[in-house]
Amino acid sequence: MPASKLKGKMVERHTLADQVYASLKKAMLEGDLHPGERLKELEIAQSLGASRTPVREALSKLEQEGLVQPFSSGGLTVVELSTNDVEQIFGLLKVMEPYACKLALENITEKQLEKIESICARAEELTREENERRIDLNQRFHAMLLEVTGHRRLIELVTNLRSAMQPYRIISMNSPEFQASPEFLELMVRDHTEISRALRARDKEHLVELVLAHNEVAKRSLIDFIWGNSKERP
Repeated sequence: MPASKLKGKMVERHTLADQVYASLKKAMLEGDLHPGERLKELEIAQSLGASRTPVREALSKLEQEGLVQPFSSGGLTVVELSTNDVEQIFGLLKVMEPYACKLALENITEKQLEKIESICARAEELTREENERRIDLNQRFHAMLLEVTGHRRLIELVTNLRSAMQPYRIISMNSPEFQASPEFLELMVRDHTEISRALRARDKEHLVELVLAHNEVAKRSLIDFIWGNSKERP
């Protein structure tokens, strides 16, 4: 693993193991470490200027979160999703996110609502070529929707599920095939705007309907991408 992939990824945390964990997770979620990429303790330690003990602790935490997985011949790799994994993740989201919608409507403040609407407005102003900015705003939108629930355990569960898919989202959104379908990206932005309007209207039924439909489209696109980039077929 080239050291350049982790350059500039070190972030401030309370312990060295936490720093290594946050740095590796950042590299995965930003697409610098790809699904299936082998992770070697010694190389990571050298890249980040740490000993192998905090690296081992960080990798253990990432494995618990489902972001890395055991390699057949030993060691760990960045998690590779199958279509079955995607179906399971979205199956869980289908159960948890209607509850998150209920909590959001009960707890959201005017300031939080305005922040969500601002994220949507900025996304609508992007050009079709601004993928990195779109990815960032997409993450902020979903993070903010969770934040307003005020439910710590729900936030952790949903965040971990979405984090497992993020490397694939990064790769797919930057692939030539995906860029050839800008209408999909625009649909995602429109969905976010409609969701924010349902929040503003305090319309729980419509909000749940929109969130579930949004997730179904996202699931289908991710499965199509996995089929198109592996030997796996439906």
